[in-house]
Amino acid sequence: MINKISNFLQEKKSIFVILIFLLFAAVYFLLVSYILKLHGPSWICVPSDLDYINLLNGLNILTGRPSGLLVHPDITTVYLFAIFIYLIHLVIGGNNLVSDVVSRAETYMQTITYLFLIITSFSLFYLGNAVYKYTKNIWLSIFSQIYLLVFIGSYAVLYQLNNASAENIQMICSILMIAVSLKFVREDILKHQLKTIIILSLLACLAVASKFTGAILLLFPFIMISGRRLKCIYVLSSA
Repeated sequence: MINKISNFLQEKKSIFVILIFLLFAAVYFLLVSYILKLHGPSWICVPSDLDYINLLNGLNILTGRPSGLLVHPDITTVYLFAIFIYLIHLVIGGNNLVSDVVSRAETYMQTITYLFLIITSFSLFYLGNAVYKYTKNIWLSIFSQIYLLVFIGSYAVLYQLNNASAENIQMICSILMIAVSLKFVREDILKHQLKTIIILSLLACLAVASKFTGAILLLFPFIMISGRRLKCIYVLSSA
């Protein structure tokens, strides 16, 4: 039965496969949205106590002030918050940026949280496509999309990984790095390999800039890349 389904999907080419990956990405989005709804407003500050700190730090960046309190170091997080605050204010904001964000802090925080969730869901969709493209195994591809729900059974952990936090950024970078690494392993053209190395370097650095524990992600591409020249390029691009 499983082999018949796999053969059918390969015969029908990409459209059915894309729809399947979109479906599982949508399932992830809906399940996590339900968890976020169960949790309640961001000002509860449990299990994360940095939501409003990141919001105000992002606002500081937009208004030309020092970012304020930086934790582990949260640089990527703060600048993403600044970008999202700016975009949200363009769409639904009032005249004064600072007054609007402060008076409707929960609205901004919840919108940013769902924007992060959209990015995470898209990353899982991209991962499923990448796994299928390079393995032609539909079941492995689906598993790559749902493994977070399968192995992370804790409500608190799932919330922490999807509440617009440094951990959320690290998870997104990790998912994208897996997808890009598959491309690198199968790529044999030097020009394309160099491009992939730079992308891996950027993703790893974004993860580290969000939280120092992401430093371990710098090691994986270095181990995977073969040849001194390419390793040197990766190290220099990550410096």
